[in-house]
Amino acid sequence: MGKFASVFTLSIVALLLFGCVSKQQSVLPPVPSPPSSPTLVGGDKDAHGCIGSAGYTWCNASQKCYRSWEENCTASAAPAGGRQCKTVSDCGAGAARCVNGQCTQYDEHGCVPDGGYTWCEALQQCIQPWMTNCTAPLIGGDKDTHGCYTAAGYSWCNASQKCYRSWEENCTASGALDGSDRDAHGCIGSAGYSWCPDKQQCIRPWETACNATDRLANAEEHCADANMAQVSVCGQYIKVVSSLMGGGSTFYSDNGTATVCPLVAPNSMSPQCSLLMLGSNCIDKVVDCAKVNLPGAVTDLKDDPNFVGAQLTWPAPDSKAVDYEIFRASQDMKSVSLIKTTSQKSYNDVFNGKGATFAYFVRARNADGAESPVSNIVYVQQLSTASGPSPGQID
Repeated sequence: MGKFASVFTLSIVALLLFGCVSKQQSVLPPVPSPPSSPTLVGGDKDAHGCIGSAGYTWCNASQKCYRSWEENCTASAAPAGGRQCKTVSDCGAGAARCVNGQCTQYDEHGCVPDGGYTWCEALQQCIQPWMTNCTAPLIGGDKDTHGCYTAAGYSWCNASQKCYRSWEENCTASGALDGSDRDAHGCIGSAGYSWCPDKQQCIRPWETACNATDRLANAEEHCADANMAQVSVCGQYIKVVSSLMGGGSTFYSDNGTATVCPLVAPNSMSPQCSLLMLGSNCIDKVVDCAKVNLPGAVTDLKDDPNFVGAQLTWPAPDSKAVDYEIFRASQDMKSVSLIKTTSQKSYNDVFNGKGATFAYFVRARNADGAESPVSNIVYVQQLSTASGPSPGQID
């Protein structure tokens, strides 16, 4: 009996101890798992700099990061982009320029957004950010004495003591009123005027060349260049566009230095050509070469009063004249006839009439057949009483 009681007692104690241990284990908190590393918004930029965690992806058409629920991936409409042109007026309204025969869209710096170009302040030129580092130093020697990049349109402002571009800001000192900054010559710097000693007047450099020889007159001389398609004045340069395939353009400075820029992809251009062809913000002033090559007008047409009819003589106006058209008209100029074309500088028109008076004038022509303005008019009175003039005779 005693042994049974001892065994029973031990069993009870064991059960109690087991129950306590089991209860303690059931209330122990679970062992926490190691925390995962959180994803930081903005730390997942792709090759174009777009932040994927913020919903941005790259759009080739617009050349920027975008979110599809905010906008469509489309290129901005460029006015007259791709249209064939001869001058900027062919491109219509908008920020379009005529570049190598095509209308091209530009931003306010002269960059071509459709080509992925943006303005780089450090380089003072248009770049494709994924191709060119914007912090690189500028290659080229187009700084003026104040360090202003003239090819990019910058000039020195004495009032603010800094480089500026006139279409972006006025040349005024801080707090100065436009027009209140006349210099010693009376030129208003805030309006872009500066003194030109050669012309003895205030000028704006992008409108008028300061050098004594007019830049436009120099440009007209290039109308005779071989393989010339177009001549224009753009800022401080004369621009001659080649008619050859891929010939591009040649830019002439006032000192005669020529920069040849062949027609290549923008990222293959030299830094200087990139500035001249893409970074220039001036509007081309196209030279009308057809008029430039015209011969001058004959100004000294004469008649010999002792001749029975009209005996006309005149000097050559210039070397461009290769032949002449002779016209005969009624005295009131209501009836005009072309009576002869000749390479000589004299003509006899023998006629008979009833005392009527006829008017004569000539026009010079160049090798292309383009005509000069009319000469002075000579009036010749008939001396006989027969009727009507006869056909002219050449001496």
